[in-house]
Amino acid sequence: MWFKVVPFAILLLSCQVLFSQEVKPKNPILTDIFIISAGLYSPLNNVSFSVNGTAIDRESENIDFDEYFNIDDFQNTFSLTFTWRFAKNWNLSADYFRITRQNDVVLKEDIQWRDVTFRKGTGVEGGFGFALYRVFVGRVIARGNHYEIGGGLGVHTINISPFIEGQAYINDQDFEFKRHEVSTTLPLPNIGLWAIYAPTPKLSVSAKIDWLGIKIDNVSGSLWDITPTINYQVFRNVGISAGYKYLNFGVNVDNKRWQGGLDLQFQGPTLSIFGNF
Repeated sequence: MWFKVVPFAILLLSCQVLFSQEVKPKNPILTDIFIISAGLYSPLNNVSFSVNGTAIDRESENIDFDEYFNIDDFQNTFSLTFTWRFAKNWNLSADYFRITRQNDVVLKEDIQWRDVTFRKGTGVEGGFGFALYRVFVGRVIARGNHYEIGGGLGVHTINISPFIEGQAYINDQDFEFKRHEVSTTLPLPNIGLWAIYAPTPKLSVSAKIDWLGIKIDNVSGSLWDITPTINYQVFRNVGISAGYKYLNFGVNVDNKRWQGGLDLQFQGPTLSIFGNF
């Protein structure tokens, strides 16, 4: 009789152990096909340009727009990100944000831009427009129940348009109201890595790093894009994120529309709401 009871007891005990174990579901951020995030980015900008121009009293050809036009301050701007897992180990992501800054000042020194000079003591308006479009194709390198690590290739396309307008001298005697503005669009390819750690179905921590150091034809530049983020899943398909975004571009350009360089740095907190499904 015992040889029938013992196997039954073992089977019953095994079933109790099996069903008593709690099967914890994965955080949706590791499994869902689409993740769309929209929110605010509040960067402190540090911007300087050389665009066929120079600050007369200095050796550097860069015109430090932050210093001259007092625009080195935080600004709230809309940001948008999108991720699509189109295959088991592959995804496509995109990012976008835009900043416009301008200010009226009285110049403390002469600025020469192309064929005109904005003289010390005159009132001018200066600023810039900047837009970033990022597209990235990545592949998962390693994954587990609570983490994902991947890498891939992408491109940062930036559109930048600095300007100065005011009374400008054509020569030593004649002057007239001028607006000098240049605009260029630069595609900057990059390599990148990302990592996600999700210890619970509600909480996750993520980070991405994009880097570039390259010369293509008449454009040479460097790029750093670093974004750590904390994510909380409020509901099954809705969550909130808080993070910090650091962007640094250094580019030299030699073409018909732009001869010079730019040095851009944006860094500040992000706050977003995301949907995943």
